[in-house]
Amino acid sequence: MPRFFLKEKKFDQPAVTITDPKEIHHLKNVLRLKKEEKITLFNAHGEEANATILSISEQKVEVAINSMNKSPANPFKLTLACAIPKKAKFETIIEKATELGVDEIVPLQTKRTEVIIPKERMTSKIARFETIAVNAAKQSQRSSVPHISPGVDFKTFLRFLKAPCLILIPCLPEPRLKLSEALAQTKDKNFTQIICLIGPEGDFTPEEIEFAKEEGAIPVSLGKTTLKVDTACFCILSYIKITLNI
Repeated sequence: MPRFFLKEKKFDQPAVTITDPKEIHHLKNVLRLKKEEKITLFNAHGEEANATILSISEQKVEVAINSMNKSPANPFKLTLACAIPKKAKFETIIEKATELGVDEIVPLQTKRTEVIIPKERMTSKIARFETIAVNAAKQSQRSSVPHISPGVDFKTFLRFLKAPCLILIPCLPEPRLKLSEALAQTKDKNFTQIICLIGPEGDFTPEEIEFAKEEGAIPVSLGKTTLKVDTACFCILSYIKITLNI
């Protein structure tokens, strides 16, 4: 069933109006849907509803809410905090991280980060990243879209963490735990969030790794080979998704 994202709309009324020009264009001109056809709606609150099209115009689409779909809540909030790699790899990371169930994506600024988003371009970049996440959520049948934060300094990000977190930092220097050993701690401790810290090409600096450890991060291994930034993201997220069934 075709899916449409209504970011701030709540589905607590019998009918909803779609006013987003992109969603209207997709419904009307791309999919060429008609009155009385069935669609699925989802929003930024994690709600999902089955609906029927009542009317279509250039400026709006009226739909009737038929039923709500309930998705089981994940036991952990999953956050990917990642140094931005070169080229368009970060957009691919956002797409695949959304498909793999991430709840939050944070662009990290580390000492070896090669791409820093200028403040004056941050708003437009975040809007672009959000569009990619929405499209990936539609494709993967997710009922939620990950929140994408503005870029933040590595140390600042770690200092302001509040919830009981399992912080994983894949890195090259020993000693490191196996990922399975680190994730086993979720059974014994009251973690509500899992945070994956992914460094830039060339890894985190020794100082950054030590600082992360002081803030409670656990150095982990992703295997015997050295992975690129995007590969490391997909590797750790896939393992977490399969192991914890989230």
